[in-house]
Amino acid sequence: MGLSMNLLGELSISRDGTPLNLPPSKKTRALLGYLVLTARPHRRDRLCEMFWEIPDDPRGSLRWSLSKIRPLVNELDNERLVADRERASLTTEGIEIDVHRISQALDDKTTSASNLKWCHQQLKEPLLDGTELPNQHIYQQWLTAERAEMDRLRGKLLSRLASHPDIDPLEQLQWAEAWETLEPYTPAAATCLLSRLSALGQLQELEQCQAKLVKRFRNAGISWSSDAYKSSDVKKESSHAPPPFVASKVANTSETSSNSDQILTAENIREESTNQESSNQESTNQERSTAATSIAYDTDAQKTRRRQRELLARQKIQFCTAEDGVRIAYATIGEGTPIVKAANWLSHLEHDWDSPIWSPLFRELATDHQFIRYDERGNGLSDWEVDTISFESFVTDLETVVDASGVDRFALLGISQGAAVSIEYAIRYPERVSHLILFGGYAAGWRIGASEATIKEREAVMTLTSTGWGQDNPAYRQIFSSTFMPSANAQELAWFNEFQRLTTSPENAVRFLSVFGDIDVRHQLSKVQVPTLVIHSMGDLRIPVATGRDIAATIPNAEFVGLDSDGHLLLGREPASDLFVETVREFLSRTD
Repeated sequence: MGLSMNLLGELSISRDGTPLNLPPSKKTRALLGYLVLTARPHRRDRLCEMFWEIPDDPRGSLRWSLSKIRPLVNELDNERLVADRERASLTTEGIEIDVHRISQALDDKTTSASNLKWCHQQLKEPLLDGTELPNQHIYQQWLTAERAEMDRLRGKLLSRLASHPDIDPLEQLQWAEAWETLEPYTPAAATCLLSRLSALGQLQELEQCQAKLVKRFRNAGISWSSDAYKSSDVKKESSHAPPPFVASKVANTSETSSNSDQILTAENIREESTNQESSNQESTNQERSTAATSIAYDTDAQKTRRRQRELLARQKIQFCTAEDGVRIAYATIGEGTPIVKAANWLSHLEHDWDSPIWSPLFRELATDHQFIRYDERGNGLSDWEVDTISFESFVTDLETVVDASGVDRFALLGISQGAAVSIEYAIRYPERVSHLILFGGYAAGWRIGASEATIKEREAVMTLTSTGWGQDNPAYRQIFSSTFMPSANAQELAWFNEFQRLTTSPENAVRFLSVFGDIDVRHQLSKVQVPTLVIHSMGDLRIPVATGRDIAATIPNAEFVGLDSDGHLLLGREPASDLFVETVREFLSRTD
């Protein structure tokens, strides 16, 4: 039978059907649940921050918790929990997990009605019940988001039950009522409910329900046709339903149902709906308007979070080892012709997906390509404590990742200092690079040909970096924000400040800045033999657009595209970001 875990309700683990005793520590159980659900490597310092207060001994507490988890999940021939001095991860392969089983059942169009009802019964239980950590806000936010995901699964499950061919029409109606109660602002749920009432000939109930729903959607400002049920394919429509607008009372309603098949009775559901409608009638027009705005905003935000979550879940993070023994973390996502992105300063394979800068570009490129990227040594999930950080190590790390990923021929994307690394790689391995894309790049670092005053200014920035890195230091933040992304708003700057701290150490940040100053591939530009696209922001304050034009003019047959932006880093909300993706796609569509 092997190892099995139940994450819904109180966390439990069994081996060959025999329950295992879990550690009494709530934080250890929370950590175990987190490692299982995320199933990817995490830096130790990040885990410490999530689960323990800094005045305590967080690293010691983490070691203790991992020592308690290890015998629960490891076997003689299978070391699932892997922890080194910098990272910890738990591989879930070979573990039967209830949440995974439910997801698989929902993805399988042939799942029986009885199995779907079993899934519904399981989803009544709160995810990781009893592991709440109110004082650890990062973990608590994660847990809240994961529980919202369980509500989304429940909505998807109810839509399946409401249209399952092996369920009789009356029971389908009960599931449709449950779905509409859980997701009162989902058009597909409303349409399904009206369709079921119509099929049963319950015309009076149909008329009353239709009037109530029309009023609800109109007040919320959501487009919905009350006649859609007459001609709609509910099964098709429900498969494209937006994420749920969570109704927390549904769980309590289902638990008090007297039906042994876990069906929510129409009487309970209608009572809940009537109470909700009565409450709505007591609201003022102004309150309704405010609620409608909030609903629309929350729905869009939920859609965005779901897309990011699904991408992150599909991302496969692995490690490879460079010639000097440094472990490099790389990630692969998407399908299609491969794009390899050379590492550039400030990257983290996990937190990039929350980035207002990179994530929109990455998501778009990953929709129709195999997108491969990695964290540079000293950065992100790769080893931080390294002896060497140099331009040559940047190039050889790229070589290592390409070889480990198994791609033979690919498009190479270089951003900022990653452009110089990409140029050097394309010269060494022209047979492997189908297209070369350079954005915001430079061929010579800040020390090359610089005046004494410029060098002193840059060295002053390095000194400030050693003390201001990752801190809420207005002077330091102004230096970086004014050159990296001048048009960033307060929220984007706050993200940038936090991202710095998560990405690397102050010591490594200074080392990077120093190495960047000595980069020089000017003599290599004319040797590039692959099709090359140079993209540069016209108002880039950190690397002037003239630098990008010079690169394009020196590389044989290179194309140049200027973007209407002032950012060295593109903000995802900028129109220039859309043009960037469009330009790259058009360039890659050409055969070399």
